[in-house]
Amino acid sequence: MSLLLSWLVFPVVALLVFWGCGLLAGWAAGHRPGFGLLLGLGLCVVIVVASLTVQSGLTAPLTVPLVV
Repeated sequence: MSLLLSWLVFPVVALLVFWGCGLLAGWAAGHRPGFGLLLGLGLCVVIVVASLTVQSGLTAPLTVPLVV
């Protein structure tokens, strides 16, 4: 069962998070990017937010809630 979770559920959840972060970044920029750019833009948002929050031990526990 854990193998099923690793191979199926996690990629779906990751894609949904990237898609949502891409929509959020497009909304913040004032326009909606094309569908092909949403996942890449969302991945960039996740990387930037995670890199900023893990630099300090005080903000590191906030990384996952901020991304999700």
